[in-house]
Amino acid sequence: MNNTKEKIRDTALSLFMTKGYSVGINEIIEKSGTSKGSFYHHFKSKEDLFVETINHFFFGVRESQDLKFNAGMTLRDKFMGIVERAYLPFKKIGELVPEGESLNYLKVISEYPDHESLRKKNSEHFKKINESTSVFIASAVADGLLSKNVDAEMLSNQISLLIDGSFVNAILISGNMKKAEDECKKTVGKLLDYIER
Repeated sequence: MNNTKEKIRDTALSLFMTKGYSVGINEIIEKSGTSKGSFYHHFKSKEDLFVETINHFFFGVRESQDLKFNAGMTLRDKFMGIVERAYLPFKKIGELVPEGESLNYLKVISEYPDHESLRKKNSEHFKKINESTSVFIASAVADGLLSKNVDAEMLSNQISLLIDGSFVNAILISGNMKKAEDECKKTVGKLLDYIER
């Protein structure tokens, strides 16, 4: 990856998380220590930068982590891995921006309706994530690890909603992504108490 492009994108992430889409190109250029020429060499527009930044940090990070488990992992460990994968973008973002700024996720997703490509990517991303989780759950049911009454697709959707709810909890209530992740894992663990065989 070109260092200048990466620097612009990392700076843009921090500014988008802080100010939302309203941040100006000139501020992104100034804070990244680059030039207008460099900006337009790598990005056609602020929208192009916004879409690529969101794709990279929010979708790319999760999609790079397929549901692959070690042979020795327990079923619970695997379910906890699903939660951990969901939190990966926030961990990556936390390396670049202070925790307070990483909690501004709602500012970023509030922009999705104005960007058709992001709405489409978001829909495809979560469909793919839910499908892979559903396949994993169906396999656990077939192997007799989960109750035969478990509907894999419904459980996958429920876990997805728990994860999304934990993000909102972190953003609006606890102010701490690690705490929200731990609480989400506890909730998934309690759910497993009812369905694990």
